[in-house]
Parts: sequence; C-alpha cells; structure tokens
Amino acid sequence: MMNIIVPQFALISSVFIFILLIAFTFHFIQMQVLKKEATQKFFHLNEEIKREKEMSKKNQKACLEIVNIENTLQHKLLRMKLEVLNIDFTLKEICNFIKI
Repeated sequence: MMNIIVPQFALISSVFIFILLIAFTFHFIQMQVLKKEATQKFFHLNEEIKREKEMSKKNQKACLEIVNIENTLQHKLLRMKLEVLNIDFTLKEICNFIKI
C-alpha cells in the first residue's frame, strides 16, 4: 500500500509543480506586458507635460504682451485726457479774456 502512495504523491507533486510553473510563467509574461504598457504611458505623460509647459510659456508671453499693450493704451488715453483738459482750460482762459 505504501508503494502505491509514494508514486501517486510523486505524480501529484509533479503535476502541482508543473501547474505552478505555468502560473508563474503566465504571471511573468503578464508583468512584462504591464511593465511595457506602464513605460509607454509614462512616456506619453512625459510628452504631454512637455507640451503643457510649452503652452504655458507661450501663454505667459502672450499675457505679458497683452499687459504691455494695455499699459501703452492706458498711457495714450491718459495723455489724450490731459490734452483735452489742457484745451478745455485754454478755452476757458480765452473766454475769460474775451469777457474782460
């Protein structure tokens, strides 16, 4: 009876080891595929971050240009207002001179 149990145990353990080998092989292949996918995703994310940084720089430059244009426009409007006030003051002086 003992002679029958030992070969059966050897057979069962051999099958179990074979199943473990297949499972570990499948797991190893799956991990390699996941690693490759993770590397590709990381590469795409890195590229997207670079593009976002470039867009941010462009937007920042555009923002600075807009601020410069606004400042120039405000400066010109202020000069125009001063000129209008100067003209208005001059007209008042002329009118006061005529009344005298």
